[in-house]
Amino acid sequence: MAANDDYADFLERLTDTHQRRLAGVLQSLEGSIASYVNSAPDKAGKLFDLEWSLQARQEVRRLIDVEFLSEAQGIIDGYVDVASRQFSMLSNYGDFTRVAPEAIQALQQLSFQGFQAIADQQLDTLATGIYQSTLTGRSKNDLIKELRGQINGVYQQADDEEARQLVEIAQTATGQRQQDAIDKLHSIYARDRLGNNMRRYATQMANDSLAQYSASITRSTANEAGITNFQYYGDVIRDSRDFCINNVGKTFTEEEIQRKWEGTWAGKAPGDPFIVRGGYNCRHHWLPIVEPEVEEIEEEQPRTRGAFPKAKTGLPKQWDDLANSDGGIRPEAAKIIEGLDKPEIKASRARAFYRPGTKSISTYKKNKGVFLHEYGHHIDYDLGGSATSTVSEAFFPDAAKSDAKKLGVFQQFSEGLSPLQKMRSRDAAVINRVKELREELMETVPYIPKSGKWKGIVRGTTSAPKFPGADLISDIIDSMSQGAMYDEARGFGHGGSYFMGRNGIQSQQTENFANMFSLWAQDGEGWDKAQELFPELTEEFLEIVGEFA
Repeated sequence: MAANDDYADFLERLTDTHQRRLAGVLQSLEGSIASYVNSAPDKAGKLFDLEWSLQARQEVRRLIDVEFLSEAQGIIDGYVDVASRQFSMLSNYGDFTRVAPEAIQALQQLSFQGFQAIADQQLDTLATGIYQSTLTGRSKNDLIKELRGQINGVYQQADDEEARQLVEIAQTATGQRQQDAIDKLHSIYARDRLGNNMRRYATQMANDSLAQYSASITRSTANEAGITNFQYYGDVIRDSRDFCINNVGKTFTEEEIQRKWEGTWAGKAPGDPFIVRGGYNCRHHWLPIVEPEVEEIEEEQPRTRGAFPKAKTGLPKQWDDLANSDGGIRPEAAKIIEGLDKPEIKASRARAFYRPGTKSISTYKKNKGVFLHEYGHHIDYDLGGSATSTVSEAFFPDAAKSDAKKLGVFQQFSEGLSPLQKMRSRDAAVINRVKELREELMETVPYIPKSGKWKGIVRGTTSAPKFPGADLISDIIDSMSQGAMYDEARGFGHGGSYFMGRNGIQSQQTENFANMFSLWAQDGEGWDKAQELFPELTEEFLEIVGEFA
């Protein structure tokens, strides 16, 4: 499992533990407050003593402090371990600096303020209810029932045996049995299902406090390292917001994040998008993306294939010069480039991507292989006919699946699994085969801590291609194994969160097409290896470009 997914899973489990702890404490608090109110002076079961009702505020305050806030403080004290776990995770992706202890302590104090605000708000509600009930001579039993609901809602305690059993089922069961218990509590026993009770706010705060604490450390760490690119990651579950589903697994710049998070969606929380993320109860996170410069890897021997003559591409001079550098490109590739609409092309210092909606490419100015890969994306979408369809998606899946099976990297998953569940259930035989192929294609390169860069690094991994184009072939295997090459073997690729997202099939095949185009256009050792490993996929590719060229 990738380090960031392992960390997200750790936070999920810890959040669930914190919510169970608070739920238990609120059951105890409910009993304590009910017991205290039951001892109030009464006349024929009705409240009357206003002096007692005024003093009740102090006792309710004490009970909240002793039971609820002390437990919240204990939870937050454990956040120090979270900071250490997070630093270990981030260290898998770059050379980061630990957040200072005083900053950690300040974040813990800020987290406690969230629980303090809940305590203060609920104290006002409970104390006001006690005073008003006493002022109007309300039944003591009716007040106790109202206070129980204000604290725990549908999960409040009761003297009725059936209600107690239903509460236990609602707290411990899952699925339809749990829902039936909650429905019965709501309809028959008039329990509050979603109201503004203390339990609802506290369990939400257990998630948001921990997630925002972690996000604050991430933001501080990234600022210290000067990082401006972030991946939005985490599991997609049944009740994930559409906003999160549409963005999980994607990488954004700071400007893109600020602009995208200006929109509105259900459950959006106010504040810094790096901290509040998808909104209330969101369990997604930001991963700083280290994008070190790619150092050229010298070939041990000069290229033996004959160089192509300079071919007309119709591109602006700097990009025409790049395409025709180092032996040039196939005349057929130049003909395809010449014959299609031209995208807008911009030089990028460290990132490369294609945007089909605007037909624009950002690419390393001096990296020919990356440039041709991104241009392959443009060709794929242009031949597909729109910004949402690709020619590869229509013609590649069967060939890719066949080659993957013959190569031993095809992964079959059960229906209904989320991307994270799929990554956790990868076949061990597939992983071992992918690691064998990684050894054929990639070599581990030394890490240089002082500079914060890897020599020969490719896309944030500690792997470098053994021959030109080996990184592109590694990415094809990564798509066929749905991320196993990148996640498990630490080779070049995009990873499971990318290939198993909502546009999984299209993501896999458009990357295959872009890699194929770059390998084919350069006609080097990489193209020979691709034909050896992927006979059906290369044949399908040649039919597509052959028809057009």
